Amino acid sequence: MLLSYMLASTALADTQYFHKTFDGHIDGRYAFKMDLKNVDGSLSGSYRYVGKREDISLSGNIDGAGTFTMDESGNAGQRTGSFTGKVAGDALVGTWTSARGDRRFAITAHQTSEVIIGSKREILTQAVGTYALDRVSGEGGANAMWDSWRDRGGWESKVSSIYQAQREASDVTLTREDLRRLNSMNVTVDTTLTTRLTVDGKVLLSVPYREAGMQYEIALSHDSVVENDLKKLSPATTVRDEHLYLLARDAIDFVPAMSGSYLPDDAVDIATVRYSVVGKTFELYLRDGQCCGGTVFTFRRKNR
Repeated sequence: MLLSYMLASTALADTQYFHKTFDGHIDGRYAFKMDLKNVDGSLSGSYRYVGKREDISLSGNIDGAGTFTMDESGNAGQRTGSFTGKVAGDALVGTWTSARGDRRFAITAHQTSEVIIGSKREILTQAVGTYALDRVSGEGGANAMWDSWRDRGGWESKVSSIYQAQREASDVTLTREDLRRLNSMNVTVDTTLTTRLTVDGKVLLSVPYREAGMQYEIALSHDSVVENDLKKLSPATTVRDEHLYLLARDAIDFVPAMSGSYLPDDAVDIATVRYSVVGKTFELYLRDGQCCGGTVFTFRRKNR
């Protein structure tokens, strides 16, 4: 379960936003724990009955007064029930209804924790340090996927694709140069709150601190799918969906210095840099400006 991560008086998150956990009961008998996130009125999350191992997925909507409706889904994606009710203060109350509508039970729950997003300065001050590359994962075209990750002090790497309706994976042989490059990649946040990407000891990307908004340098036109995604960002964007956005750029010149056997030789047109407030990781997302495909480099803080 989530703990309270950052306390601050100034919230920079979405217009409608919360991320809370609850303990509650259905019909006063069935105890559960719920993790619920509201982003711009869209609810997502899960709940689990106490003593059970499986999470049940939740999705729905909530209005500004806290009145919500959401469906629960089974492992196969089938609707198994629904919740209606209201979140007010630290309480969640309402009704659970079975998928066929033949059973209805009262639900009551109380909040146990909440993720609170601080100001940009507070977030980056907490993030000061060095972050080593932990994973490289991506997808492209209709079915290609690639993934490289740290494993017991070394690196594993695989690629996969769908053949005759089945996904088939194969190992990638990482060269000595690949391993050196992977181990050399770092993101650092210094005491001036400047964020830098370093590869092979060279600074490839530097994002100076600015008090508000992000470094937004999108000047070219891209296809409609990419343009719709980019519309979620702007020069004024700071925090969106629990991520602090620092950079969006479509003039990319540093990708060759990051490339190796683990990264397909595909076009890269856009780079974004963001920090996960909850996960406490940095993510560099390199993507194709023509619809589909991209790679995420995830950096995790080194032990102090």
